[in-house]
Amino acid sequence: GHHHLPETRGLCLSEEQTVST
Repeated sequence: GHHHLPETRGLCLSEEQTVST
């Protein structure tokens, strides 16, 4: 996932997991 605001950390983590898969 892309690194934007700390508030979107959760979403970024989810994106990273999805992309990794």
